[in-house]
Formats: sequence, structure tokens, C-alpha cells
Amino acid sequence: MAKIIENGKRVKYSSYEEYVKIQDSRYHDYDCPNCLKMNMKLIDIIRKMGINFKHILDIGCRDAAYFDKMKKQQIACTGVDISPRSVKYAASKGRNVSIGDAVNLSSLFKEKFDLIISCHSFEHLLKPEKVLKECYKVLAKGGHLAIRMPNEGDKIRNTTTKAHARAYTEKDLRGIFGNTKFSILKLELIPSNEFIIILEK
Repeated sequence: MAKIIENGKRVKYSSYEEYVKIQDSRYHDYDCPNCLKMNMKLIDIIRKMGINFKHILDIGCRDAAYFDKMKKQQIACTGVDISPRSVKYAASKGRNVSIGDAVNLSSLFKEKFDLIISCHSFEHLLKPEKVLKECYKVLAKGGHLAIRMPNEGDKIRNTTTKAHARAYTEKDLRGIFGNTKFSILKLELIPSNEFIIILEK
């Protein structure tokens, strides 16, 4: 049974299987309007920074509904998610998605991407440091990693399902990202009490 440890900042799962089951229970098999809105807002922020991209990799893509809008703009999109239910639904809509754990990105994908998006999925990761290394491997030189995630301070917000594996403060995030090969272009808290992080390879 999942339980909160470390003063509520991290969740301990009894097994990897329990972790996957909990994540799958929180995801959905329909186009989520709020997810679409959040993803498109993140895309807008990226573009306003003058960042160009032609191929997106979305880690924790859920229904990947925004892929349809990107396709109309001639932007290729690839998604990976640990939730079988979400992947099955997204694939049924003709979206390029597959089941997989982000800790294995360099094994799952041989091509290079110029943008990786993580919209409300970073807080779900069991091994964020490992995932960041994998993101770096599959990004093209000069590519970017864009993250949108909740500001949960020093506690896990979702105490019912334990879907969020870890809670982060700004200090936590600067420590994690500062210990990678990425350059931090943006790390700010927006009015919706979410962090926007843009990293460059």
C-alpha cells in the first residue's frame, strides 16, 4: 500500500506494479479539455521565447489531444505514457503514442527530438534524475525540455490516490535541474500556482 514518507514530500510504493496501477487509475480515456488547454498554453510560452521546433516528444502524454492541433501546423508529435488506458485511447484517435516508462527513453526512441514536453507528469516520476538524463540523450543539440507542474510546496497534494510520487519546492527544482547538463532558461511560478520550466541542451 502506498504511503507518504519524508515529511510528506515523497510517496513510497510497495512495488513498481502498484505504482503503475495507481498512475493508470488517475489517467483517462477521453479528451480532457483542461489538459488540452494546459498543453497549448505551454506551447504558447515556448513560442513566445522564440523557440522553434518540428518534432515533439511528450512524456506522460495522457490522451495527447493537442497532437491534433500540432499536426495541422505540420509539427510531428510522439507520445509515451505508462498508462495502458490512456495510450489505448490516444492510439484509437490515430495519435502516435506508445506505452513506456520515461526512464527508458533512449531505448524506446532512436531518433532525436527538438522539443520534449512534460505537462503535469514530472511530479509523477519515480526517478526524475534518471528521466532528465534520458531526455538529454534523445534531444537534438540545442533542443529544449519544457515542464509544467504544480507547486506543491512540502507536501503531496493528492493524498487520496498517491499518484504524485514527489512534491517539489522551487529550491528542490533548482537543485535537481542545476545538477544536470541542461541550461535553465526559465523557472518561474505562474498565477495558477504552477511552475513553468524551460531547459536547453
